[in-house]
Amino acid sequence: MNFFNETLKAICTNYKEPELFEGLQSTYQDLIKRKVLRIEYPNDVNLCRIERLKLNCKVYNQALLHRAILLFEASLRALSDRNVYAIALCIRGHYETTAALGYIHKRCMGFLNQERSFDEFNRDTFVQMLSWKESSKPPQSPDPIQILTQLDYADKVVYSKLLKPHGNYKEILRENYEFLCNFAHPNFHSNIAAYRYDEESRAIILRYDDALRNEEFFMARLKISSDIFVWLFDEFRECIERIK
Repeated sequence: MNFFNETLKAICTNYKEPELFEGLQSTYQDLIKRKVLRIEYPNDVNLCRIERLKLNCKVYNQALLHRAILLFEASLRALSDRNVYAIALCIRGHYETTAALGYIHKRCMGFLNQERSFDEFNRDTFVQMLSWKESSKPPQSPDPIQILTQLDYADKVVYSKLLKPHGNYKEILRENYEFLCNFAHPNFHSNIAAYRYDEESRAIILRYDDALRNEEFFMARLKISSDIFVWLFDEFRECIERIK
């Protein structure tokens, strides 16, 4: 499917962000060119635990990339449908993906800097890959790390290694995530996305056929998360290669 057509270009121009079209297209290509379709994973009991850990990290990196690509594409589909709720949910999910990558990257750096033991980082990887929440799950299955915790870890990594030369500390991932939560949850922002008041007829008009309001055009926020994700993907991939 060609997401980057004249329709999307016109939408970006209509919302006074014509340069965003080229930016989204470039970032999408950055995501796509990093994906692989196969990772050799030998079922060998003699495989040393370091190599097993590295394989697990590579799988997790690609699993997050898979999620990031599909959420990116789903955001563009939702935009074409003018579905503000789906846009907010998809982009918010993208921020969660970027946060998870930032979290495991920071844990990996802790291991490489000898601040975490092998067993601790191995456990970190295990939790990120296999944690889930359900009342009927086995007691040995770990609970996931709270997403706000992962956002905070990721923000610290992004600031210290990417944004620090450009100004004071800013929770760029968490701030955007919390903004999108306003539209993802059924609260004030989400409610007013559903209707408008018509002065002439003095009636509430449900906005099934209306264009998105300016404040509902979230595509720049998608680009922020995607650009950071690409950078973190490469950083984590480099860290994996340093594991000995």
